[in-house]
Amino acid sequence: MLLRDLVADPDLRLTLLEGEHALDRPLTTVTTIDLLDPRRYLTNGALVLTGLMWHRGPADSETFTDALAEFDVVALGAGEAALGSIPADLVRACHRRGIALVSVPVEVAFSQVSDRVAREQEAERGHRLAVARDRQRRLLSAVAEGRGLKALLRIVV
Repeated sequence: MLLRDLVADPDLRLTLLEGEHALDRPLTTVTTIDLLDPRRYLTNGALVLTGLMWHRGPADSETFTDALAEFDVVALGAGEAALGSIPADLVRACHRRGIALVSVPVEVAFSQVSDRVAREQEAERGHRLAVARDRQRRLLSAVAEGRGLKALLRIVV
């Protein structure tokens, strides 16, 4: 699933605060973290959701986003519940590191965001499996019919 598709979901009401350049990047995983040093839980291509419980000031934003940048995290989804809004120092820290920042409204649970990404990833896997099964079926039929190598290659490619 692309970050663009997640942000466009009207049910989630997410707001992109920073990182338009990342909208066409795929999200590989979703992780919820509220530790100042989240490194042990991060993976490349992730969407990281946080309630900002770690945030005490600008230095914390620097520390947190340094860790995200090390792992090429696609986006940070920050909840508005704890602080009432997303701190400007976090927006600046994400900008400096090229990390997209999405605001998650109080009314939207992180599980809703995670579930949306999981549903889309499952649909994508199902589609890839259907394409692979169709290709295999056509290939087996072609072999059974005694078609030549060129015909088989056209099916595979």
